[in-house]
Parts: sequence; structure tokens; C-alpha cells
Amino acid sequence: MKANLLRDKKAYSTMFWTVFFTFCLIPIMALSIELGRYYIARTQIAAAADASALAAAIEINQNTFVQTGQIVSTTYSWAQKAASLNGEELISRKIYPSVSNIVVKNGSVMVAVSADLSILFPSVVPDIQVTEWGKAEVRALSN
Repeated sequence: MKANLLRDKKAYSTMFWTVFFTFCLIPIMALSIELGRYYIARTQIAAAADASALAAAIEINQNTFVQTGQIVSTTYSWAQKAASLNGEELISRKIYPSVSNIVVKNGSVMVAVSADLSILFPSVVPDIQVTEWGKAEVRALSN
């Protein structure tokens, strides 16, 4: 009788731990891996935004901007090239960073780089669009 009771306790203990690992620890572990991938991708997008801002600051046509307040299209293309070159690891994961905005204010160029990170998560998670800003100073525009 005692042997049966001890064996039943072991069976319940094994079942408890199996259920605990299956429904609690494995999802928490998967979530932590996904969040880690999200933060790494976000950091890489921020680095691409910084590189894009530097490229835009170098390529901005100071005369055109001072006279008209407009940014020429080559500035956007150079900023996009810098974002693509700095986002090679993202692109290898089919995440494509793109320049979404360039703002010139007070002698600084700010560039927004956006990317859709939905591919990192299961399909049940809604769309995840991340935008990071990079900033660079244009010394020719600052007085």
C-alpha cells in the first residue's frame, strides 16, 4: 500500500513538472528570445539612422537648402544607401530599413529610418513598425 502511494506521488510530481515546463517556462523562454531579437534589431536600425544622418549631412546641398529650404533628392538616395549598408544584417533577415524622413533644423540633419519587424514574431503579433532617428551636425549651415 505504501509503495503504491509513493509511486502515485512520483507520478503526480512528474506530471506537475511536465505541465509547468510546457505551459510556463517554455513560453517565457521563447518570449525572452523574441524580445532579445527585437532589441538587437532596434539597435541596428538606430545605427543605420545615425549613418544615414551622417550621409545626409555630407550630401546636403547647402546653397539649395539655404535659398529654398528644400532637400535635393540625392540627399535622400545617399541616406538610403547608408541605411542599407549599415543594415546588412537586418537585410539578411528580410528586414529592410528605409529612410522615411529628413529634417534640417538649427544646423543639424535628423534622419528617420523605419523598418517593419513583424517578421521576427509569430503571425499572431500585429504589425511592428519601428522608427529610429539619427542626428548629425552640418557645420556649413550652423552660424
